[in-house]
Amino acid sequence: MLIQESLVREIVAETLEIDQSIILKESLLSEDLGMDSIDLVELLVKLEDKTGFEIQADELASVSTFQDVLSFLQSFNRAEA
Repeated sequence: MLIQESLVREIVAETLEIDQSIILKESLLSEDLGMDSIDLVELLVKLEDKTGFEIQADELASVSTFQDVLSFLQSFNRAEA
């Protein structure tokens, strides 16, 4: 499955209940967007549901920006190819 930036932006905005327009690639998830550990788990579940990927919580522990989330998900695309 090819992961589109717009889909990930939509999922992050929905999870955090924020407007998509404020999410920049360099946005820090916690500092800029207000994500806490509970939000991160919710994001994980939604990403799994929308993409079909199995993601371990500790795999997302290293992401700190929106771009990190995109890069992480795109690594699944490369692994499937």
